[in-house]
Amino acid sequence: MATERSTSSGLAVAHAAPAGASATANVVTPFEAIGREDTPTVGGKGANLGEMLHAGLPVPPGFVITIEAYHRFCEHGELGAEIAARLASVDVDDPDSLQQASRALRDLVLGTGIPDDLRAELVDAYRTLSNDHDDGAPLVAVRSSATAEDTVQFSFAGMFESFLNVRGEAALLRRVKECWASTFGARVLFYRLKQGMPAEMPVAVIVQRMIDSEKSGVMFTVDPATHDPTRIVIEAAWGLGEVVVGGQVTPDHYVMDKKTLATLTADVAHKDFLLTRRPGGATTVRIDLAGDARADARVLTDAELRTIAELGLRSEQHYGTPQDLEFAVEGDAVYLTQTRPITTLSERPVVTPSTDGRQDGGR
Repeated sequence: MATERSTSSGLAVAHAAPAGASATANVVTPFEAIGREDTPTVGGKGANLGEMLHAGLPVPPGFVITIEAYHRFCEHGELGAEIAARLASVDVDDPDSLQQASRALRDLVLGTGIPDDLRAELVDAYRTLSNDHDDGAPLVAVRSSATAEDTVQFSFAGMFESFLNVRGEAALLRRVKECWASTFGARVLFYRLKQGMPAEMPVAVIVQRMIDSEKSGVMFTVDPATHDPTRIVIEAAWGLGEVVVGGQVTPDHYVMDKKTLATLTADVAHKDFLLTRRPGGATTVRIDLAGDARADARVLTDAELRTIAELGLRSEQHYGTPQDLEFAVEGDAVYLTQTRPITTLSERPVVTPSTDGRQDGGR
């Protein structure tokens, strides 16, 4: 369960209570035991979640299935030789060869059973996330965490599998294997081989309690369009955050002063729909907002914006570099679900002409 503390704005910021750690440490590791030095075993996203907790940031509870779990899975299924042979023969510049190798390798992983001892450890860890309302089957997100992603040097954004609203042991184990298999996706193979990275690069898997988001969005601690370091930009919509991350709706756009945390502009967008979790179920439903007051209503209050911005500043201070964060609001609690360096600051900023003929950057 999560605990809460108040911020200067009066809103509650959720803090995850420690996840149970009865499982073997080198196979399943709770976020609280992870730091940035653990990236080789828990991947970039997993390491970030641990770092976020160390920085006092609110993270939904969960654990990481480490790279060691994948190695144990491969050893049990004797997959090593076939994987090596397939990777050695792939021609990354031949689309047909790449697709065939990708399909064969993914099918190999998905068609192999998880050994009983490993299965038991994963299920035990999953059960630690349950509360009184779950009947032992918590609703979780299952996300890939690659060892080279979420860094300034490499960007695997959108290439690995992630799944929301996963409930039950069978569904969990199936999604874990799909995350493992995504390391052999055609785009992933092409990118990492072209970058001179290892041909086989297993992923860790994050299992994290789902937040029933009423509002969600993204935040940049430097204006990503103008590169203005004195501004924070927050974009938000109703419901689950993938509508913002995936560009499915036009979100509200807020610009804040980084020093005072005052809201400078609040551009309220028309939102056609929202995504939310079906009550009592493990499925996501789309709700049309035609005729709904929320379609043209402002999503975040000034108090919520201040709370979210404070968290962004704390993240930037901890990591020492501008951050791109994802957040979710559930009731009065604010959670951060991801933070990573902004990787576009080396690009030329957007410049717009001012009314007096001078060239100004952005707003």
